[in-house]
Amino acid sequence: QLAGLHTVAAITSMDQPLGHAIGNALEMAEAIAILHGSGPKDVSDLCYHEAAELLVMTGSAGSFSEAESRVERAVRSGAAVAKLAEVISAQGGNAQQIEQPQLLPAAPVRSMLDAPRSGYIEGIQSEQIGLVSMQLGAGRFKKGEQIDHRTGLVLQAKVGEYRKAGEPLVEIHARTDAEASSVRDALLACYSWSDAPATVGPLVYDTIRP
Repeated sequence: QLAGLHTVAAITSMDQPLGHAIGNALEMAEAIAILHGSGPKDVSDLCYHEAAELLVMTGSAGSFSEAESRVERAVRSGAAVAKLAEVISAQGGNAQQIEQPQLLPAAPVRSMLDAPRSGYIEGIQSEQIGLVSMQLGAGRFKKGEQIDHRTGLVLQAKVGEYRKAGEPLVEIHARTDAEASSVRDALLACYSWSDAPATVGPLVYDTIRP
């Protein structure tokens, strides 16, 4: 405000990772799915919310409800995903990846980690699961390290969902079988379980406006 800028801040939940994908190409594929209207509900809802806020902030919509309707129409009509393809083309990227996400970089190893027990997922430690993805090469521990855009994790279940022992929990995308095996125990440690149904809190706790 002191700088004369119109600023809005959303206070959102990070009690678990947003969406299902963790890792560069995996998150890109998920972003494409969101713009096609088929992404995970939590991260889709947050993207729609933030896009609507931007329309109101810029004066492009007269109310938040009008802005939400415009965002939903842009997704349903295909205009949203077409704009992403346009932006990628303008920067010299391969826009074919938008309609064919299978063209995105893919890790040579995919390994499924199964649920160690039956029960409801009570919690997923966002920071720790992010650190696990970094061990696979999806992020840097220090400046100058190479990022492998192919690697990461895809969650098969989120907080509040029930899993039977042996059912898929996390798909590991790794460079080698050894790297995939090396993170399994650390991944299991990111989860807490309950025999009773677990409560899922709100995605957006509050929005701070001028």
